[in-house]
Amino acid sequence: MAHLSACSTGVTAHRLADEFVHITAAFQLCGYRQVVGTLWRVTDAAAEAVAGAFHARRAAGLPGAQALTEALLGLRDRYPATPTRWAAHVHTGV
Repeated sequence: MAHLSACSTGVTAHRLADEFVHITAAFQLCGYRQVVGTLWRVTDAAAEAVAGAFHARRAAGLPGAQALTEALLGLRDRYPATPTRWAAHVHTGV
């Protein structure tokens, strides 16, 4: 599993909008079965909050997609008016 907290790691260039070409996909092509990336710029605080909540749930034994979903739902509940803190993160893979 790879967790990419950098900005826009799951975004394809506009000229390749119909292609699955971005850093998240590149990690999968290199052998990572699961990758967490972001769809737009995120602040360091947001990336840290998501990563902390996500990895705590992974350490508790949850699968990657479920761990990210639960982490994001928890942050959404804490910051419902600020989706920039939680909505950018996506999970790809199995």
